[in-house]
Amino acid sequence: MLEPLLLGLSTGPSCMIFCGPVALPLFMSDMKEHRGQGAALLRFLTGRLIGYILAGFILGLTGQLLLNYLSPLVKDRFMLISYMLVGLMMLLRGLAFLPKEKGLCQKARKVMPQKRAELFLGLATGLNLCPPFLAMATRVTQGPVKGMFSFFLFFIGTSIYLVVLMLLPFLKKHKEALQGIGRITMLMMGGYFFFFLGILQLGRWQG
Repeated sequence: MLEPLLLGLSTGPSCMIFCGPVALPLFMSDMKEHRGQGAALLRFLTGRLIGYILAGFILGLTGQLLLNYLSPLVKDRFMLISYMLVGLMMLLRGLAFLPKEKGLCQKARKVMPQKRAELFLGLATGLNLCPPFLAMATRVTQGPVKGMFSFFLFFIGTSIYLVVLMLLPFLKKHKEALQGIGRITMLMMGGYFFFFLGILQLGRWQG
C-alpha cells in the first residue's frame, strides 16, 4: 500500500502543472494571516480529498471495466468539461473582487464567495484526469474500500507540494500588490481555462 503514497510523491510536481495555475491565484487574491491561510488551504485540500475518495470508490467498485470504457475521446471530453468548470469558477471569483456593486459582479460575490471557491476548486482539481491521476487509476482494482484508501494515500503524496502556499503570509509587506496580481491572474486564467481550453475546443466533439 506504499505504492500510492510513493506515486503521489513522485508525480506531485507534475500535478502542480494543473493545480498551480488554479491554487496560486486563488490564495494570492485573498491573502490571510497564517491561521486564516491554514483554514483556506484545509478547505482546498478537503475539496481535493473528496474528489480523490469519490474516484477511488468508483474505480475500486468497477475495476478495470470503467478504465476500458473510458476511450481517449471520452477522457478528452471529460477534460474539456473540467477545464470549463474550473474556468467558470475562477472567472466568477475574479469578478467578485471588482468594485462594482451591481450587476454581474454582485451576483458573482453571492454565487462564489471565497470559502466556497476554495472548496469547489479543490474538488475540481481533485477530479481532473491528469496523467498522474490516470496512472493512479490503473492501480485501483481491489474493491471500493481499498480504492478509497489508495487514493487517500495518493492524495497525501500529491498534497505535500501545496504546503508551500502557507508561505504567502510571510509576504504581507507586499500584500496589496500580490492580491492585485492574484485577482488579475484569476480572471486571466479563468478565461484561459473556460474559453481557450474549453469553448474553443468544443468543435473536437463532432464525430
